[in-house]
Amino acid sequence: MSHPEHPSDPPTRILDLPAGPVGYTSVGDGPPLIAVHGGPGNVRDWRWLGPVVEPSLRFIRLDMPGFAATPLSVCPDPTAPARAAFVLEVADALGLEQFAVMGHSLGGSIALEIAARTPERVTGLALVGSVGRRVHRARKKARGLPFLVGRLRSPVTGPLLRPVLRRSWTAIGFPRGTSDDEKVVTMALLAAQDFAANAPLVRAPTFVAWTRDDPLIEPEIPEEAGAALPDGPRLAFDEGGHNLQKTQADAVGAALVDWLT
Repeated sequence: MSHPEHPSDPPTRILDLPAGPVGYTSVGDGPPLIAVHGGPGNVRDWRWLGPVVEPSLRFIRLDMPGFAATPLSVCPDPTAPARAAFVLEVADALGLEQFAVMGHSLGGSIALEIAARTPERVTGLALVGSVGRRVHRARKKARGLPFLVGRLRSPVTGPLLRPVLRRSWTAIGFPRGTSDDEKVVTMALLAAQDFAANAPLVRAPTFVAWTRDDPLIEPEIPEEAGAALPDGPRLAFDEGGHNLQKTQADAVGAALVDWLT
């Protein structure tokens, strides 16, 4: 496992869309690559990958709605089609006619949707530690999510349930700094996943990277996605956990640059 000595952690910029502000960063002048984080997450999820790719690519990281600098009101709909439309609106606002798109974890389903919806714009699709074509083990354990999300958002039951929510997320290993609202948004995103729809007709070359010790997504899922999607690099690591964009940043970043340039 290897990542750069120092991260790329530029200050978040604000893009004003008609629906509201969007947090993002943009570093580099090469072919554009839009990075869509999972849940919870933000632009800093990619800080260790940045130093590897930014000398060769224009690396654009987004705060997805409900996380960090982008309020949920910008796109309250948690489904992949709605979130893909949001990313495409950002691409339009940034003047990007064509771009590659990369998704991590839950962000992978959004990246897939973008590639399927606008094949004429997407030059490459990268899936890193991504969800796939069927339900993964973390989702199987999270039963009754729609009901629970509703109770957590209720002004009556929410305050009673949120302490339990914090303890359970800490036990899983998520950072303590994740807000309660971001946890609930993540659960809503997970509840909205239509795994059967995560295998759209994608024409763009596809990059798939995963680890065999991912505690949330079993390796068979990205292996199956890699077999079903168009040709491109396939990187399987024995170690690195769920966040290989950090733990395996050197190898993942070098392969991305070689592929996209």
